[in-house]
This record gives sequence, structure tokens and C-alpha cells, in this order.
Amino acid sequence: MRPTPGEEESDDGPPPPPGAPGSVVSFPVVGEAHVVEPDVAEALESVAIEETPEGMSVLVRTSRGVQASRILDAAGTGLDDAVVSAVTELVGRGTVTTLGVADAEMAEHTVITVLLKRGDRIVTGSAVQQGGRAYAVARAVWEALEG
Repeated sequence: MRPTPGEEESDDGPPPPPGAPGSVVSFPVVGEAHVVEPDVAEALESVAIEETPEGMSVLVRTSRGVQASRILDAAGTGLDDAVVSAVTELVGRGTVTTLGVADAEMAEHTVITVLLKRGDRIVTGSAVQQGGRAYAVARAVWEALEG
């Protein structure tokens, strides 16, 4: 098979099947390795709430094992703010102020939405609550800061 005018011959492998463009078939040289490393993005893995006689704490962990924790009082007040603060630390987006956290019922699902102030920007994120509320708040914060 001869190349048409304007094409160059290539020694990269056998010719393509009849009717296929020349770039369809490509065989690596024997012994050549083609390894594609997956781009593993860090993700929220878990949120744990621990109660002790001294109070409560929240621990947020990513898929790469990085974690941040916050301590609450014995009554457990400020759980949403603690989750926001811990996730913000993990994402590394500076100081964030919680403007609001809302729960809404939609199509038989609870949706958690957070409204955050980051510098001079207002950002929002939402997550469907499938397990515990603290995890859904953390997912919504993650979406707001990473989205």
C-alpha cells in the first residue's frame, strides 16, 4: 500500500484495515510499556462524631487519609459550624463564614444546602442526605468549596 500524496509512510505498525484512516491502528513497540496513571481526586470519605464526658468532637476524613477535627461543647451545639470548619481546613480554601444551612424535602429526599462566605464571594453547595446529616452537610460544604 502506498501513501496518497501528502501522507508520509510510517513504520509504527501494520497498515490499517481497508477503508480505515491510517491513525486507527497503532501497535506499541515490543517491550514498550504504556502505563496510564489514574488521576485520583481527593474526596470526602467520612464524618465521625464522638461523644465523651467532656463534650463532642467531629472528625472529617478524606479518601487520602487526611483528617481535621473540631471540638464541640457537651450539648453538641454548633455541629454544622464544626463540620464546615473541618471541611474548609481539608479543602484548604482559607477562612469561610457559615451564612446558613438549610434542609429541604424534595421528591422524598432530604437535601442539605449550605451558604458560605469566602472572602468577598458567596458560594453554595448541596447534597442529598443518604446517611447521617453531618455527612450531608460535609458533602454540601465540599461541593461549595470545590465546585
